[in-house]
Amino acid sequence: YACNETWTEANWLNTQRGRLVALSGLFPDLVDARLTGASQPTDEALWRRLEEEGLVAPAMSGKDQLEYRYALNADGTGNGDRIYWQLLGGSVVLVPESPFVPWLLGDSDSSEFQASEAAALRPF
Repeated sequence: YACNETWTEANWLNTQRGRLVALSGLFPDLVDARLTGASQPTDEALWRRLEEEGLVAPAMSGKDQLEYRYALNADGTGNGDRIYWQLLGGSVVLVPESPFVPWLLGDSDSSEFQASEAAALRPF
């Protein structure tokens, strides 16, 4: 999955957020997850379908999110940086496996970390 790739019917389930929202559509009594916006280009027909199926909702404040017993820290266009305040909020935070390593947890002496740091500092 490339984070600058347009979401379409063919690839939106390749993302953690896409799969979570799809699960919400299949099991609404167990999973309450909606998209509140798109951080990458999204096909208009896909977005309309998600709206029609009730899988899009207004954004929710961080304070309101802390009212839930469980929270998910899913990747978006990088690793989910909201985990730091989620862990302080009292919710059980579920973190799916991710290819991204948060800078705070990275080994700054490793060549892999230094390469990723150099890539992160490159201009777009």
